[in-house]
Amino acid sequence: MLTIRAIRTEGVQVNRRGDWIFVVLETEEGLTGIGEASHSGNDRLVCGAVTDLAEDLIGKDPTNINGLRRERSRYRKDRIINTALSAIEQAAQDVRAQAAGMPLAQLLGGKVLDRVLLYANINRHVEERSPASFAKAAETAAAEGFRMIKLAPFDEVKPPNQRRSADEANWWPGVERVRAVCEAVGPVVNVAVDCHSRFALSESFLVAAALEPLNLYWFEEPLPVSNLKGLHEVRSGIRQRLATAESLFGADSFHRLLEAGAADVVMPDVKHAGGDQETLLVGELAALHGVDFAPHNPSGPVASMHSGHVCAAARGFNILEFAWGEVPWRAELLDPPEQVEDGYLIVSDRPGLGHTLNAKTMRRFWLAEPDTRDSSKAEV
Repeated sequence: MLTIRAIRTEGVQVNRRGDWIFVVLETEEGLTGIGEASHSGNDRLVCGAVTDLAEDLIGKDPTNINGLRRERSRYRKDRIINTALSAIEQAAQDVRAQAAGMPLAQLLGGKVLDRVLLYANINRHVEERSPASFAKAAETAAAEGFRMIKLAPFDEVKPPNQRRSADEANWWPGVERVRAVCEAVGPVVNVAVDCHSRFALSESFLVAAALEPLNLYWFEEPLPVSNLKGLHEVRSGIRQRLATAESLFGADSFHRLLEAGAADVVMPDVKHAGGDQETLLVGELAALHGVDFAPHNPSGPVASMHSGHVCAAARGFNILEFAWGEVPWRAELLDPPEQVEDGYLIVSDRPGLGHTLNAKTMRRFWLAEPDTRDSSKAEV
């Protein structure tokens, strides 16, 4: 049996839209595991939650993953606590796989993929929000080998001054941005659009119809995921595939979504959904319902590697999100560095996650004081 000696948070400064928060779990036996707790909504609160949870976990066995899952069930609707517990679970899984002497994907049931197909989310990279800027970023990402691009183009759609009528609607500039991206990358690269839950039910149909000639790969979250009835109506009434569920916690929530017929693509986020094991379970549920599994992952490299191991072991895996173009030093945060080749994430064969935090790079971009900005939507 292993024993937890310490659990702590470490962070790096990334950009105006948020930072990356990591959780480090150390055992008395000398093993160290890492997880990611970014984009909880408040970095300071999530770091405090990790500290509070650690008080109850010190001295316990990190391989008791079911105990962590049971703890998570007490906080079904609390994003901060779910993010903290998800990151601790990730770190514990890393330790567990190291102790077993096998890659994390193997521990999760068997590694069936050595590399995981990615799509480039260009949204955080594009600061000047013109159609031309989106098009340039998309073209660059496609030239690097990414076969799918995603953007969140509807900046102008926000209350209280939202115009909803078709001719003067605030969402038309977003349609122009998507059109520019599609023209830039051509028909061989797929394009997906994230709506960030900004629309009413009637608007969802209008926006989907306006985008229909562009043959999107998917139309993501026009309505909040809490509106299962509305999402089912949208899914039934548009020609694009409907993706959703980035903000759900736990497999039970995804089960309700799937039973409601509210998605063609489910997008659990390993940082919030409950960690590696819970995210893999969502993939199994999706496969049973004939729904694609495409994890949400506009994240730092630690969550990306955990997501990569989950995807490498999952049934029904479709594609994994990658936060493209945020900072040039991203890959160097890990030792060995994160490997992305021709639009694929390379999944390590080393024991555990296969990577540790690079202390030199962490020091260069050290986050002295966790932020309190709401980053829960800024990441996407």
